[in-house]
Amino acid sequence: MEVIPFLVLAVGVDNMCILVHAVKRQTTDISLEGKISNALVEVGPSITLASLSEVLAFAVGSFIPMPAVRIFSMFAALAVFLNFILQVTAFVALIIFDIWRTNDNRIDCFPCVKLAPAVGSERAILQRKPEFLVRYMEDFHAPMLAIPGVKIMVIAAFTAATFMSIALCTRLQPGLDQKIVLPRDSYLQGYFDDLAHYLRVGPPLYFVVKDFNYSLESNQTNKICSISQCDSNSLLNEITKASLIPESSFIAKPAASWLDDFLVWLSPEAFGCCRKFVNGSYCPPNDQMCLGPVCLHFLQLCLKEPLIVKGKLKSAVR
Repeated sequence: MEVIPFLVLAVGVDNMCILVHAVKRQTTDISLEGKISNALVEVGPSITLASLSEVLAFAVGSFIPMPAVRIFSMFAALAVFLNFILQVTAFVALIIFDIWRTNDNRIDCFPCVKLAPAVGSERAILQRKPEFLVRYMEDFHAPMLAIPGVKIMVIAAFTAATFMSIALCTRLQPGLDQKIVLPRDSYLQGYFDDLAHYLRVGPPLYFVVKDFNYSLESNQTNKICSISQCDSNSLLNEITKASLIPESSFIAKPAASWLDDFLVWLSPEAFGCCRKFVNGSYCPPNDQMCLGPVCLHFLQLCLKEPLIVKGKLKSAVR
């Protein structure tokens, strides 16, 4: 959100300069209202179309599902629209006040101070030379670009820059370094240094399996898990194999799945206590009296029954 004021300023200054320059180009034999009217007729459509395209461009960003980008786009579109409204209303009025100040020989930064009119000032205003930038564009820049050799050099330079940009665009690193957005004396600088030095890993990768049957009677479990008695070509086993081949895979470590932990937790060989008896009573974690044929028999019954009943996980085993 801190970027929006600078964005609005950059967009607004462009249109403001165009309006001021259009007013200055008007002849001196017409009234002030006529100058403003002619300037708006001359540059008003281009300013309107430019501002409208910017508003629509930011408005499209409001449909992005990412909350930060969506909020930024909405506020930026509203700010650019209000900026345009102020440019064609309030700023035009300020231009009129500035022209009055100039005609009254008042200093721009100190409008309360009035200078004495110089001799022949009105004639000097009528015979005033164009501004430096206007004379530069008219006398030097435009004639230079009209030279055939300069045309060829400009086209060749921009063509080379285009192909160079295409060739080097693959080396651009996505994202923004978090250290750049922090002050140099921030206490988080050391944290990010240690994070880059000791925990330099890539982004997390998630494999999501939908419409999965969690019951042990289903063969889909063996196609996912990676513990013993699971398929050798299961999803987790294939991910583990890919992590062992860095030449052809970017996966650094084997995948961690809750399904393996859940199956191990259900295994009677892994725990001596099932934590819950057949009658519904629980045993404490350190109670060795839970070890017995009743508990093991109950676990065996659980492993033979589906774990999903009407879309809900059975709570027989805890």
